[in-house]
Order: sequence, then structure tokens, then C-alpha cells
Amino acid sequence: MPIMVEAALLPFNNKIIYDSILISYRITFGSSIRRSFNEAYQEAKSRFGIITSLPFLPEKVEQSDADKLRFYLRSQHNREMYREEIKALIDGNPDLLTLYHQEMGKIHARTYGKRLREIGLRKGWFAILEGITIASGATKDEVEKVLERLLPPEKRKFVYIFQLKQK
Repeated sequence: MPIMVEAALLPFNNKIIYDSILISYRITFGSSIRRSFNEAYQEAKSRFGIITSLPFLPEKVEQSDADKLRFYLRSQHNREMYREEIKALIDGNPDLLTLYHQEMGKIHARTYGKRLREIGLRKGWFAILEGITIASGATKDEVEKVLERLLPPEKRKFVYIFQLKQK
């Protein structure tokens, strides 16, 4: 996947069907073009939703600021492309700052989790703040106790805690 096909899409009983003929092409797509397809799909889905019937009338789907922020943070490409929009959302709604830190924490956790396994760790709990691992422990309670001693309460909501599980 993906595979290039030629098909005729038809409206039928408020559904989209195809004409039962799919013609495929012997084309393979490299990782860059697959990533580009996925980004275009994610942006279209974000702007218009999933199209389930024809004819399609391009009406933008109203998104909450939180949904927009999640979309902008989804990939490195989006974070670079929508840098100004991300800043404007956070500046315009301080409540989104917590969501920003939590989503970025998830992103960092994937990278750190992989690296921690590479150096031999198999399990444990870790806390990330602004891209930095600031606490760890054998249990979540241990990490939370360290965070209580380490951080002022107003910063605590920005911390992302994740569990490294043995694979």
C-alpha cells in the first residue's frame, strides 16, 4: 500500500460505490511520496472530514482549536509548516498550552522509548517536560512523588508521563 488504481466512483443510496472494475498499475511508491500522500490525506480529512457520499460539496468541517492543534502537531512536516498557526493558537488560548505539552510529550516519548530500549532498559516510568526527561522510577507513583518535590504546581500539568514496557 498504497497502490495506484483506476476506478469510476458512483453515487448509490447515499453511499460511494465503484463500477466493479479496478485497473491496477505496476507502480511502486517510495517512502517520500507515500508520506506526501498521507499528509495530503490527513489535511483533506482535517479540512473536509471523510467523504461518504456523492456528489461532494466542499464544505469545510468546523474544527475546534484543540483539534486543529492536534493536526498541526501530528508530524514533523506539519509542525514546521504550521509553526505560526501553532503559536497563534497557543497565544490566543492559554488552555491549549497544556494540550501542546502533552502532545509533544507523546512525540518525545516514542523517540525516548526506542532509545531507552537500545541502551538496555526494559521497563520503567519516565516524565518528560519540554522535551527533557526530568524524572524516572520503577512505578508511576515514584515518578509522581519526584515530580511533586521537583516542580512547582503550575508546571506539573505540562509533564507527560509514559511507561516503558518490555517488548
